[in-house]
Amino acid sequence: LGRNILARLVRGAANTFRISFLAALLVTVAAFPIGWLAGWLARRRWSAHILSDLLLLPADALLLFPAVGAYMLFYIGNLDFIRQQGASILPILLFLVAVVLPRATRFMAAAWASAPAGAGILRFLKAGFSLFIGALFSVFALLTAVSFIGFGPRPPLTTLGGELAEMFHIAFAGGWTPLIVTVSLTAFFLWVLFLAAEALLEGWQDKGAFSCSF
Repeated sequence: LGRNILARLVRGAANTFRISFLAALLVTVAAFPIGWLAGWLARRRWSAHILSDLLLLPADALLLFPAVGAYMLFYIGNLDFIRQQGASILPILLFLVAVVLPRATRFMAAAWASAPAGAGILRFLKAGFSLFIGALFSVFALLTAVSFIGFGPRPPLTTLGGELAEMFHIAFAGGWTPLIVTVSLTAFFLWVLFLAAEALLEGWQDKGAFSCSF
């Protein structure tokens, strides 16, 4: 039983990672130039700073909504589009990008606004890589959360959140043994996600990552 549960969770995690990787790539491609331009303008005189604020206005407006809540609004508001696409991941991919993109853009703008004058190629690469890793983790966590509550990709595609939800359903209906196995595996995956989030946040909070010159 334990091996079957673990195999399903690993398969769901692999599918979740593939979707998250593609969404994070799209987020990085869109957020990097917009965030860089906004950050560059914010370092100039007050007139350019106003342009920076206007450029980030749509992103700031979307940040008023929590990530999961915004995703659910996109999902519920586009049910016909989801039905038309069938088992395609396109609607889910677009919703994930729409939710994470404003946050990634704001992060990129803040990072470049606080960077010293002069930007070498290594700084661009480091910023792009940090943005991609942050977007990847954010999308993975978001997709897992919304899939757990039933707003993920449609069958036959499985995700980590969907498999966790199914495991909990089996656990509460099948006695103590499945429950213990499910809770243990869930705690393990959450622990791994927590460690990854903590390491990423510590890296982002390190001003040296963006203040060093090359």
